[in-house]
Amino acid sequence: MLIYGISLMPLCEELAEEFPEILALWFADDEGHVGSARLNAQCLAYLVEHGPKYGYYPKPEKSFHVCMEADEAVAEQEFLSRGLELQFVRGHRYLGGHVGSKESKEQYVNSKVEGWCNLRALALRSLPNQGKNNFSH
Repeated sequence: MLIYGISLMPLCEELAEEFPEILALWFADDEGHVGSARLNAQCLAYLVEHGPKYGYYPKPEKSFHVCMEADEAVAEQEFLSRGLELQFVRGHRYLGGHVGSKESKEQYVNSKVEGWCNLRALALRSLPNQGKNNFSH
């Protein structure tokens, strides 16, 4: 994955030159960008067109555009006008974290905490003494 990430550097640099007003975040082959819907749509269209020559094949149908509900119609039009169909959401996990609305962030965090609590309960059932020692304050 390291070599693949390095091989994408020229594409990252091209993208930065083409769209200096957008913040692009890369981790290996995961890419996200912060900007207006118009710029995000232009950026994704650029990646779809130019990415394959670097071995990068974005799949818009698997992509998410995080926006407020009030902005969704405009954002959807920007992407569709470039032939890009993607999913519009209020929040989504990204690189182990979360981006989006306060409500979606709370849902995300609550689901994580619930998973951790279930893990703790499983540990306590499997190894009662060990689990109690590891998970007490």
